[in-house]
Amino acid sequence: MAIQRSQDRVDSLRVRETEPWGIIRDQLMSQVGGERSTVVWPDSRYWTNPASFFLDNLGIRPWAKQVEIAEALRDHDRVTAATSHKTGKSTIAACIATWFYSSVEDSRVIMTSSTMRQVQDILWREMIIRWRHAKRGQCVHCANLERYSRREILCPHGHALTGEFSSVAMTGLVAGDMREIKGFTAQDAEKMAGISSPALLYICDEASGVADAIFAAIEGNRAGGAKILLLGNPTRNDGEFYLSHHDKPYHRITISAYETPNAVAGWKVIPGLAERSWIEEKIDDWGEDSSEFMVRALGKFAVGEEGCTLSLQVIDESQDRWTDTPAEGRLYVGVDVAGPGQQGDETVISTRRGQRHLTMVAHRGLTEEAILTNILGTINDGYEPGEPIPVVVVDVEGDVGNKVHNVIQAYMVECPGSFVYVPLRASHNAVKKPRVYEKIRDDMWYNMTHWLRSGGAILSDPKLAQELHFPKWEQSPRSPKMKLTPKDAIRKRLKRSPDRAESLELCCWEPGDLEERMEDVNENMLQKVKPDYDPEIEDTREIDVYAGASQWG
Repeated sequence: MAIQRSQDRVDSLRVRETEPWGIIRDQLMSQVGGERSTVVWPDSRYWTNPASFFLDNLGIRPWAKQVEIAEALRDHDRVTAATSHKTGKSTIAACIATWFYSSVEDSRVIMTSSTMRQVQDILWREMIIRWRHAKRGQCVHCANLERYSRREILCPHGHALTGEFSSVAMTGLVAGDMREIKGFTAQDAEKMAGISSPALLYICDEASGVADAIFAAIEGNRAGGAKILLLGNPTRNDGEFYLSHHDKPYHRITISAYETPNAVAGWKVIPGLAERSWIEEKIDDWGEDSSEFMVRALGKFAVGEEGCTLSLQVIDESQDRWTDTPAEGRLYVGVDVAGPGQQGDETVISTRRGQRHLTMVAHRGLTEEAILTNILGTINDGYEPGEPIPVVVVDVEGDVGNKVHNVIQAYMVECPGSFVYVPLRASHNAVKKPRVYEKIRDDMWYNMTHWLRSGGAILSDPKLAQELHFPKWEQSPRSPKMKLTPKDAIRKRLKRSPDRAESLELCCWEPGDLEERMEDVNENMLQKVKPDYDPEIEDTREIDVYAGASQWG
């Protein structure tokens, strides 16, 4: 009821944009009421009503599910919330941290997530935004007035919070009485284990990705009665976050994109939350019965994901570590080719150095000559003189692949030494693990997933993520070897060819005979003669089937 009254007060502050600023100010200030008495923090009066704290002091109007999370944490020691995308979970994490810090004696709040980027750039960024209002005690009414006018408003109605605030999460927010909020990454298990307080709150964002060692350290500290809040997309079907929604005694909350005020009202009530158009877009992209839609739009753990070669969690972790992964080693270029028709598949060119996927560019309607031109342009952009010669791996399967292969071969005769050319035909027999996988297509997929699971970092691209998640391993009753989901089935499900995933596969491929190929290139640079190997019989050559995997352990 108190929230509804506050909602009514905020809604009453609508004015016409055409009115002069002085009139707008007078109208709005007359509606927000008089000054309140000052408070001394921490103030336990706000403990019973976190929503009022958000409205009065943080300049934010929470929506129903955000209030539900805060009130659940007030009433329970262990709370877990599985959410869809675009529900404001990082915002409510920052609000709850500030509310606990301001309402409880001797409070300590530890915020953590799976990566430093998540802690510093997302969680702590929300803390910076909230602190901008909190240090002035800015109520939601004056915050809306400030947003409308684009001028800083000194709010006489809220209560300014105190403390030394740092833009660095690990330094955090510290009050004079030693209450504090700090952020640590999920790698800091030792730091987690050394924290104690009679009033301790752990907030774990993107909890699916937080390591079990962190939860073990948290549980050790919870012996004194600490609270814990888990928030995240349910991308992983094991670990503490999964168990918190199935077996362990947590208070459980699920938040769907359909529940946001924007989706319910059909217009942008709160900027940044999921809207109906976003949900409809994801139904078209993923399909309403897909794991992606279940996890990312409904906030539910996916069923039947066990057979997928790559879980959503593995894909998300690979995207999260991209910023912190160095680009080291030889330049590899993977090219998944398509024909010149404008309505067909895309030619996608990906590059990689070591554990980092560098670039991915899609083209439609390229001729064979234009594909070569784009390969050369990609090398020119990414290659540094004095480095080992780049390796270009191209899928030359089918008529289009053969034509591209002929164009590249002709270029290599004229310009030997430009790059090491590795043509692959996906339908040929597997060469790296021939006892396990049937075709090079399966071999390439295993090689790429091994790279990814062993620290590979990929670009954040929704289409790439979907293409990586869908395939599963299948086994024919007539053969013990493993096969990937047929490409026709993938194309039918995705309504497109998995070109991005295939370009990543290709740039991850390191031929076992690379040194021999390098010798061919060096010889040709001197003699300017055509290479003496025939890619048509490449599979029969003597190679090291484990080559290229050594750097991944």
